[in-house]
Amino acid sequence: MKKVDFLNLVKETLEISDDTVGYETNLGIDSMGILGLIALYDEHFNVKVKALDLKGRNTINKLIELTGQSEWV
Repeated sequence: MKKVDFLNLVKETLEISDDTVGYETNLGIDSMGILGLIALYDEHFNVKVKALDLKGRNTINKLIELTGQSEWV
């Protein structure tokens, strides 16, 4: 998957419409966002994450680490 595709998935999941969101932007993830991200990881990467796994991961680059994929374009 491309980083930009992951960025768009996260923006869609978190209902972010701001086009200035980048890979180091603080996303301000709330509890509903956490639930959405848990579902995103399960659906798109077959990775089971818990809410605690997402603690402190508030940027795209930090969220990418949880996907288990080593190569990103």
